[in-house]
Amino acid sequence: MTRDISRPEQVFSGAEISEKKELLKKLEEKSNTRQGQSEIGGSFDDQYELIIEYLLQIPPSNDRLEILRKQGHSQSDIDEMFSQGDSWHTQSTISSFRSYNSPPSLMDSKYSLSKQVSVWSALDHNLTESQKKLNIELLNVLKYLEWHDEGALFDYDNGQVDELEEFLKNNRGNPDLKAVLNVKRGESGSTVLHAIAGAHIGASYRQEDRPINLLLEAGASPNIQNDKGETPLHRASAIGYDKNIYSLLRGNADPNICDGQGKTPQQTAVDNHNYHVERCFFTDNQKKLRKELNNILNEHRYKEGNLGYIVTLTLFQFLEDLEKFLHEHKNNKDLKVVLNTRDIAGKSEVLEHVKNAFSGFQAADEIKKLLLEAGAKEFTYERKKCLPKSGVLWGNIIPAQKEKLSRSLDILSEIQDINQLEKFVKIAIKSGVRLNYRFTVPSPFEGYSFTDYVIKRISELEKYPKVASGIICQLVSKGAVFGSPESIDVIDELGLECKDHKANMIKAFEGYINDAHRFIKVAKSATTSKLNDIAIGNTTLYLEYSEESKIDIAKITDGARSLWLTHENAGYERNIVKIGESEVEIITQNGKRHYTDLTANSNIALIFCTSFGELEVRLYSDKQNENRIRVEARDQGMLKKLKDCGEEIGKNCSLGYHSVYDAIERGYFEKPAPSSRIVQEEKLQNDKWADQVRYTRKNGAQIG
Repeated sequence: MTRDISRPEQVFSGAEISEKKELLKKLEEKSNTRQGQSEIGGSFDDQYELIIEYLLQIPPSNDRLEILRKQGHSQSDIDEMFSQGDSWHTQSTISSFRSYNSPPSLMDSKYSLSKQVSVWSALDHNLTESQKKLNIELLNVLKYLEWHDEGALFDYDNGQVDELEEFLKNNRGNPDLKAVLNVKRGESGSTVLHAIAGAHIGASYRQEDRPINLLLEAGASPNIQNDKGETPLHRASAIGYDKNIYSLLRGNADPNICDGQGKTPQQTAVDNHNYHVERCFFTDNQKKLRKELNNILNEHRYKEGNLGYIVTLTLFQFLEDLEKFLHEHKNNKDLKVVLNTRDIAGKSEVLEHVKNAFSGFQAADEIKKLLLEAGAKEFTYERKKCLPKSGVLWGNIIPAQKEKLSRSLDILSEIQDINQLEKFVKIAIKSGVRLNYRFTVPSPFEGYSFTDYVIKRISELEKYPKVASGIICQLVSKGAVFGSPESIDVIDELGLECKDHKANMIKAFEGYINDAHRFIKVAKSATTSKLNDIAIGNTTLYLEYSEESKIDIAKITDGARSLWLTHENAGYERNIVKIGESEVEIITQNGKRHYTDLTANSNIALIFCTSFGELEVRLYSDKQNENRIRVEARDQGMLKKLKDCGEEIGKNCSLGYHSVYDAIERGYFEKPAPSSRIVQEEKLQNDKWADQVRYTRKNGAQIG
């Protein structure tokens, strides 16, 4: 008897900036010029400019390490910056090292402030018409608050804080203001205050926390929670920016509110290795004890005369004072908290002070002994080198995609008519070409993405503004972004030449963002754990989940197709799923999921529902042969029962293009197999649309 349990398997884990500044200035200058010419409303223009801000995805023109070296930082300084992980200093000094060949994340909580508010401008927040207008005005003020020149040695005031103050002052009596400030936005359900609290404001030293103060005074709620249960204080703690934390606490932010994981803002700071901000959450008694201890430890510094002689002369008194203080507060829990405060590098603040201040003195060991006996701990934790990492598989393209991109660029270079270009772009999009992947091999197309090369051709062909605008809007509606200065120039000119261009761009962008956010809901519903990141590149999906997540892959792939985020005409769909540190590639063809590749040291388990219970099949890297993926069924007894009764498992999936039974029996599958098969199947489809374009061009006709 044959049984077919068709429920899908589940998977879980086993264990630029100066260039961009010039472009933004150019856009602002042109925008200012157009204000006198345009009859379009101000809020409409504001929304368009917010969208352009998002679509600017200029790859870094300079190595970030080289920028830091030019600023005079030593290699040890640079190493320390990187070792600070997610601290505000690292975030503000070093841009994300995510591969520029990775399409932008769809998680707005991952964005810079400017891109975050750009996405929010495209979403419907159930606001009234007057609130929508006020909302766009506010977002347009906020977009440059975080903006600063990463090539500069110091931050400087760019005037945006004053603009925010003026905006809030002018709307002080507006009944819509409070609603706009506290509306929950985007995939995270965060408010404006969440975004500002998690940002480093590029302004003069005295103004860094002014935006938070201004928003609180205007009615922003300090304790509102987003969809993850985070308050603005959680966001400030996550990046370790003490000025934002102090501002929120002064504004009555509650430090005892727990997020969805049951963690307070202080615990969030520790989890993100931002130990230096723990002191922000000290009680009054802890602050008092810390001040007394600091006075004792620093007392010898203020003696006059020869430092070495005076310190030696007063050490006995110093030791007596320290011992007396520690004895008076023996078994005091607050003192233990103070003694175990850590610095920005994660080391004991008090022990590091003793090490540096008393270097060369024999009494240093005795001082350290007293502190250890009182409860101080030596922290051996070394901060991870936690540069932002993009997915290893996500940053690459499989041979079929590479061939398609190469052929597409070649065809684009020969097209001589903009109407022909329009129709080819539609065909290419449906065929699954990667829109934002930049060609990196030496060739005439080096450095170009499909999108940027299309716009380059628009600038070279006889221009029909309406057709050109339609092409660009079609690309934007599918998630295209712009990565070259020339693209920005062409788009800006179309804003002047085509009266419907702005409206169509807004409509295309809103459509894509809203579909993308619907897909985020699908991806979140496919697991009971945490979705950390998500991105879409036409026929390729990237999803990153927390460690130990269990995921319904079929729900994800079906959801993407139902929202037209992938194209059946492409013949396949590529999914990269990262769970913890493990990363797996899944190719979907004709409704069947093929597990084809793993990154090194990955360990993935597939769960197949059967009539005898759940069968776990584990996929993991072969340490002896890097080209093989090991396959292992955990319950051999259940496997035998299933075979004996003829029950099919994994009806709609394969492991390296082998049936589940065959792959288990073999014990492995080869990595190269899926790519070569897709290349053969795709070659036939590529030939159809590629030859169609070449034939019609040769005969002087347009594509039908």
